[in-house]
Amino acid sequence: MKKYRQELLDNFTIEELESFNDEQIEKVSINGLKAELRMRESSKKEDELIKKFWSEEYSQMSFSDKIKYWGAERHQSMRWQEESGYPVEWLYTRKWLEEMLEIEPDFMKMLPDIYNMWGMSFDSEKIDKVIQELYKEIKG
Repeated sequence: MKKYRQELLDNFTIEELESFNDEQIEKVSINGLKAELRMRESSKKEDELIKKFWSEEYSQMSFSDKIKYWGAERHQSMRWQEESGYPVEWLYTRKWLEEMLEIEPDFMKMLPDIYNMWGMSFDSEKIDKVIQELYKEIKG
């Protein structure tokens, strides 16, 4: 209930809260609980769909289809990053590459083909330099 107390404080003015009776406060708290439960259920369903994708769909893709998948996924992520006004290189972190290599052990082998998919959209040499340096850090 502490969270819902904070929710009331965050979402209402003092005047509004003072005008609430106990029933209204309870209703707001219950609505907050319901919303959180819906989010948790939605999150669980999303997690299940993601696990299903990796275990059933991705694992059955051919090497060339995986290249297309990662090329498109990285391209979209970089576009969003760029449109947000941030350098695309910021997407490439050690944690990201560790997770990537866990998902796709052959990712480093895919990079030349992924870069070819992008054409001149991004500075592939710059991105490759960042990824290769991260890879060296990981592999020691």
